[in-house]
Amino acid sequence: MILSYESGRMTQKKSYREALRLEGSVSPILSITGAGGKTTTALHLAYEYKDVGNPAVVMTSTHLAIWDQPWFLLEESMEKLQQIRRRYGQVWVGIPMTKRQKKEDLGGSLPMQKMKAVSEVFFKEICELGVPVIVEADGARRMPCKVPAAHEPVIVPRTTTVCSVYGLDAIGQRICDCCFRSELAAEVLGKRETDRLEAADLAKIAADGNGGCKGVKRGMDHWVILNKADTDQRKESAEEVCRELERYGNRRILITFSEETERSEMFVQKQ
Repeated sequence: MILSYESGRMTQKKSYREALRLEGSVSPILSITGAGGKTTTALHLAYEYKDVGNPAVVMTSTHLAIWDQPWFLLEESMEKLQQIRRRYGQVWVGIPMTKRQKKEDLGGSLPMQKMKAVSEVFFKEICELGVPVIVEADGARRMPCKVPAAHEPVIVPRTTTVCSVYGLDAIGQRICDCCFRSELAAEVLGKRETDRLEAADLAKIAADGNGGCKGVKRGMDHWVILNKADTDQRKESAEEVCRELERYGNRRILITFSEETERSEMFVQKQ
């Protein structure tokens, strides 16, 4: 289930495309930033575009895990990209990282191989196809909250919509346990890393120019997505975050549930 928070009211939406007001756009370029849930959001959007017969290209501007799926393309080939896109209804494209690159870029080798961004030239060619482009533009080590470093996020220049993702399971946890780059989160909030993250804190991070709004340029639509609203307590927390965000001037907010994550995992298993 997807809920949209508008002027103090929750409204259920049938899809991410409807909720993000993308149904009238044939070739949006979306950059997904923030914390845990970015890949799930990208996957749902990719399947929605597949269902309406407008296959999307999914990529990263940072690093993204490589899955054992036929719709992953690990080279810069426009011919193969179009073949995979038409055959499978989506294509995820990037350049495989070597072990040396993993160590230098990510602070050590990882059990799952990752891919990095394609070249600027190939990215430009993809954008000129006139199809939906979905970019995972941030990393958070699967943690539910994040404040970006100086070089983050990597929002691509042609972006039309930015989605900043946060997990409601962060609320109530210590900042050092739930926030990637917890020292930066503590600095933004004026708290200690050992303090608990409250709903108002999550809203402040999402609305801050050094947090969820970092890198969002004039002309880009900006949405905050709050995921894992699975319990009554988390739903109440979500409403509190929404009210705080509205107070900051953020009025484009979605709330999603773990069933969306479970459904995305089923999508992958069926392929």
